[in-house]
Amino acid sequence: MTSAKILVIDDEKLIRWSLEKGLKQIGYQVETASTAEEGLQKYESFLPEAVILDNKLPGMQGLDLLIELRTRDARLIVLFMTAFGTIETAVEAMKRGAYDYINKPFVFEEIRQLLEKAFYVQRLDTEVQTLKAVVQKQFDTENVVSLSPAMRDILQMVDKIARSEAPTVFLTGAGISAESGIPTFRGPEGYWQVGSRNYQPEELATHAAFEQIPDEIWSWYLYRRAVCVAAEPNAAHHALVALERAVGDRMLIATQNVDGLHLRAGSSLARTYQIHGNIDFMRCADECGAPIGRVPEALAPWPKERRVGDAERKLLVCERCGGRARPHVLWFDETYDEERYRFESSLEAASRAALLVIVGTSGATNLPNMMARLAARSGAAIVALNADPSPFTALAESLPRGHFARGSATDHLPAIAAHLARGPG
Repeated sequence: MTSAKILVIDDEKLIRWSLEKGLKQIGYQVETASTAEEGLQKYESFLPEAVILDNKLPGMQGLDLLIELRTRDARLIVLFMTAFGTIETAVEAMKRGAYDYINKPFVFEEIRQLLEKAFYVQRLDTEVQTLKAVVQKQFDTENVVSLSPAMRDILQMVDKIARSEAPTVFLTGAGISAESGIPTFRGPEGYWQVGSRNYQPEELATHAAFEQIPDEIWSWYLYRRAVCVAAEPNAAHHALVALERAVGDRMLIATQNVDGLHLRAGSSLARTYQIHGNIDFMRCADECGAPIGRVPEALAPWPKERRVGDAERKLLVCERCGGRARPHVLWFDETYDEERYRFESSLEAASRAALLVIVGTSGATNLPNMMARLAARSGAAIVALNADPSPFTALAESLPRGHFARGSATDHLPAIAAHLARGPG
């Protein structure tokens, strides 16, 4: 879980320094404190998701501080660390809410693995609780007028599909991310001023524009990336993660969104086709064959008025050939391919799907339209979830097993995922 916040509380300066350096190198945000009092102050200002806590501290002991921290946040992950440990101390720390126990001297890899596991377990617990709540809500409301007739019909159909081993494909668009606060960038939010001229997204998101004004294009994308990084996955993203945990290969996501929220929520890369790329990554503009790499963290945050200069330009280069790097996204004047955007794999998945759920997209790009038409010709059921009518909603309503439910992704998708998660039998 990169970018998570970790607070290290230890009275040894070398320990604090080494942990801060190591954790930052693998993507965590890190603050340190040398005393319990300073640790509590840092906790209040930093609000970490995990704490690495030493037992022997000046003033309050680590075991007592552990209770204080867990009182403030029962979900806080605490790794308890001491050079003076006994099995009794370890047991007591676990009783007081520590996730695990580490002896000094420690191996950094052990801490890395423990944090990774702890965040994974916490995420799974969140997904399970979300799915339980959704299922319970369905049991409580399915016999009440709160469910629209369209959703009643959809859930009855989904229940029949869930009893089979047939796969479901979710095609997600900007609507699912809008509820996390990410604008579509096709409206006024997407305009970008260069000199005295305002450019529209369709003019900026092209290879031709990148060739002409690369610094401006990078500035725009780094601002968009900052907006995406600041957003958090919502209930619809988490519902799809929980469904994947339940049914595995019987579901697949093909997302038009470049924000990476599906992956940050916990969806697997293997079952998440990012058909328009991912704004967190960049690749060689000269196509030298170097692997796709992450956009340097030094380029965040990025306010809208900031522009790429000499220092930033030196970071936005291909690691292999030293040439200019470009955002790893599909531009309007480019074509889909399998290697980068899973073109053939997406079409194959649509052709095999028993159910295609189209979420928050109007059908303005080619591959999603091809997927929908192919699924329809193959006899799949199609459900369109959108705030407004669109070509996709019209297609769904024209089919014997097609439905359109008006509303947001979080209004409807968790319920559909919960019913699919019930599975055969």
